[in-house]
Amino acid sequence: MRKILIIFLFIGLITLSGCTSDAPATSGDSTRMIQFSGYSWKVKSNLTPVGPGPNIFSNNTNNVRVDAAGHLHMKITREGNQWACAEIISEKNFGYGNYVFTLKTDPKVLDPEIVLGLFTWDDNPEFFHREIDIEFSQWEIPGNKNAQYVV
Repeated sequence: MRKILIIFLFIGLITLSGCTSDAPATSGDSTRMIQFSGYSWKVKSNLTPVGPGPNIFSNNTNNVRVDAAGHLHMKITREGNQWACAEIISEKNFGYGNYVFTLKTDPKVLDPEIVLGLFTWDDNPEFFHREIDIEFSQWEIPGNKNAQYVV
């Protein structure tokens, strides 16, 4: 029915180009998969800004990795003047049920320009624009609300 996306991104319009991390540059054609929480996840990657955002997303292990204890680590990294966000997309389509997200980092400490989004989404026209969206952010205003929940 719907795939789950976990995304760590910037808000606002950001115009960036290239991928300048320590690892080789990747493109949207290169797919990196990770195993997390018993499921396969695609790590999003692109060289030109795409949505949401628009942002640059990197599949570099500096941005997305699963440690030996099975914990998912997602980061926004900067190399020179390049910012790269992290997003993973489940390979499995999930149906109705309970979705539980456990965060180790308190969302209150996120930079005011960062959004952490946990949401369901499907590009299938039958399910298009039917999403459950949990977002943690200060929306570029320090001290602003730090969360919104949308159905």
